[in-house]
Amino acid sequence: MPKCNNCDTFVTPRFARVFGDNEDDIYGCRNCLSVTALVEGHASRDTA
Repeated sequence: MPKCNNCDTFVTPRFARVFGDNEDDIYGCRNCLSVTALVEGHASRDTA
């Protein structure tokens, strides 16, 4: 099951496919990021 790598929150496979990177990894979800940040692609960037 996909999860946010930032806060460990469950995300749906569709969310991971749409907002994640090429491997469907998520580095921010709706709990961690604003809608603006999600739209700008911040969920697919590993900032660590």
